[in-house]
Amino acid sequence: MFPYSPVLLIYLLAIQALLGAALGLAGGTCAAILLKNGWRGVVWDALIGSVSYLLAFVACVFIPIGPNTIHYTLPGGVTVSSTMNTYQHPLAVAAIAAVVLPIGREAFRLRRKVSS
Repeated sequence: MFPYSPVLLIYLLAIQALLGAALGLAGGTCAAILLKNGWRGVVWDALIGSVSYLLAFVACVFIPIGPNTIHYTLPGGVTVSSTMNTYQHPLAVAAIAAVVLPIGREAFRLRRKVSS
C-alpha cells in the first residue's frame, strides 16, 4: 500500500509526534502565561498537541474530499493534469490543531478556575 518502508513511516510519525508536542507545549505555555493559569497543566498541553497533530494529519491523509484537479503546460506544449482526492495541506491542518486545542484547554482551565 505504501511505497516506503514501515520502519521509515514509524520514524517519520514519531518525528511528527514530537513536532506536535513542541507546538502544543508552545501554545499551551503562551496561553497559560497570558491567562495566568500556572504551569501545572503544560505537560498535558504537550500531550494534547502531539495527539491532535497526529490525528489531524492522519485524518487529512485518509479522509476523502471532493476531487481537486489542476492543469498546467510543460515546455514543448505537453499538458499535464493532476487530481487529488484528499486535502493537499495536511501538515498545516495538523499544526493548527496542535496549537489551537491546547489553547482551548487552557481557556477551559481558566473557566473552571474562575467558576470555583
